[in-house]
Amino acid sequence: MEGRDVYAHPPPPPRRTDETRVSRRALFGLRMSGRARAEIDYEGATARVRADAEAATAWPVLDQLGPVAELLAELTEVASEERVLDAGAGDGNVARACRALGARVDACDLAAAAVARGRERCDPAVAWQQADLQALPYEDDGFDVVISAFGAQQAPRVERTIDELVRVCRPGGRIAVAAWVPRGLPGGLIEHAEHVRPPADGIPSMTTWGRDAIIRNRLGPVLEDLEVRTRTVRIAGLSPDELFTALAPGTFTDAQREELRPAFDRLLAASSNDPGTVELDARYIAVAGHLPA
Repeated sequence: MEGRDVYAHPPPPPRRTDETRVSRRALFGLRMSGRARAEIDYEGATARVRADAEAATAWPVLDQLGPVAELLAELTEVASEERVLDAGAGDGNVARACRALGARVDACDLAAAAVARGRERCDPAVAWQQADLQALPYEDDGFDVVISAFGAQQAPRVERTIDELVRVCRPGGRIAVAAWVPRGLPGGLIEHAEHVRPPADGIPSMTTWGRDAIIRNRLGPVLEDLEVRTRTVRIAGLSPDELFTALAPGTFTDAQREELRPAFDRLLAASSNDPGTVELDARYIAVAGHLPA
């Protein structure tokens, strides 16, 4: 549901110092030489993503993202008996939406905590396993539809992640991703969190996935009939403290949380429909297309 633009006057993003500046190449996820790529600590960055997810603080927000999964299933025209992969599944919103349509669903996530919770929430027919989006343990051309709701956004290796989503999808199959737009909450908090704890040198900001021009540049060369939509999903029913706990990276120290909290409070005041409470129309981008047959 599209609401008013509650982010008309968001707090400014933190100013990057020389130490935390992200290069234009990293920002756009452009190709680098093999030597430059080898110098980037992708393993450490992936381990950090896994550790944040294993902290299992985000469930109160993930529980409210069912409408996003339903939109992605609609954009990819998921049908009964089709084989679908929920990649970077969190606790399984996409898997649930696609099973409701009669699809045969596999789901994977980097975090064991997410896989365990997904198994509890989903139909037992969903085949779960712990896996990295950057190295999916599935055969080539194995799925009719591949969907990643907010999972691809967290993967440090942008090119490899896209390559893997494409590899496991059959020719003519459909692919869709969703990412937070870097405005308001939750998306606007990402850049502030990356200022408090900068990503490793050469790792692009997670905010890049939520920028229209960049995501078109990344997916346009591999998908036909690319469709890009900006939508909102309602997040409500939480206290500000509960929302902050859910959105702050799970492995942040107390000092890092204390540094991040003022930015969160400003974003909440600017973006909540009901000042002083959590009633958000959280903005995200949904992108879908199909592979050449």
